[in-house]
Amino acid sequence: MKEFLYNIKKEFLYLFTYPTNQLKIFSVDYDAYWEDKRGEHLGKLSRWQRQRADLVFSYLNKQHNPVSLSDVGCGDGSVLAYLKEKGGVSRIVGVDVSSSALVKARAQGVETILIGKELQEGIAVVPETDYVLLLEVLEHMPDAEQFLKAMLDKSKKGVFFSFPNTGYVLHRLRLLMGRFPLQWRIHPSEHLRFWTYADLKWWLKALGYTQYSIHTYEGVPVLNRVWPSLFGRGLFVYLPKD
Repeated sequence: MKEFLYNIKKEFLYLFTYPTNQLKIFSVDYDAYWEDKRGEHLGKLSRWQRQRADLVFSYLNKQHNPVSLSDVGCGDGSVLAYLKEKGGVSRIVGVDVSSSALVKARAQGVETILIGKELQEGIAVVPETDYVLLLEVLEHMPDAEQFLKAMLDKSKKGVFFSFPNTGYVLHRLRLLMGRFPLQWRIHPSEHLRFWTYADLKWWLKALGYTQYSIHTYEGVPVLNRVWPSLFGRGLFVYLPKD
């Protein structure tokens, strides 16, 4: 009950407040971003991460042979470590722009690759693996379409990706209150792209992708399955290759 009341209070405050009332003019420091986002929990699997990882595993569990995974924007590597522990994974490679986050990832047995922020550099260094994970990554990119296609080309079997659902009920209520949906922690420039459930389906079709599966995670339990466009807080997609 205590946790429930805390969450209600937190969601209520979300409608009217901002993460900070003082902004600095700077480019996002992703070392600071991860430290602020996870803090003392850096290196541990969060509830949201576990939900996304379990969705990935539900597909991997259908494979007959061990598979290799690349996680672009892996952060502390908790998702990869969790998936390898569950079994059926032969190789895990974490790719990120944060050197401090990758220290945590290596401590969890993840093979790591540090990249810069340039799109083409990121595409070049991602190794070819059976699957590529892009969990909460595409919303940070102006060229999300190009990067998604490039990662699909890098994969042998498919791509898993996720991002926030801007059509989530609390985001809609915040707009009703005259404020844009909050999807940032340190600086408003963190997210460059935004999708609703309807936008996502249109976007995939417009890009020529016809075979895919969409799931929701977080949000309002039960209702996020009945009415995902309104009550699902996050959108998760499996895009198989060919």
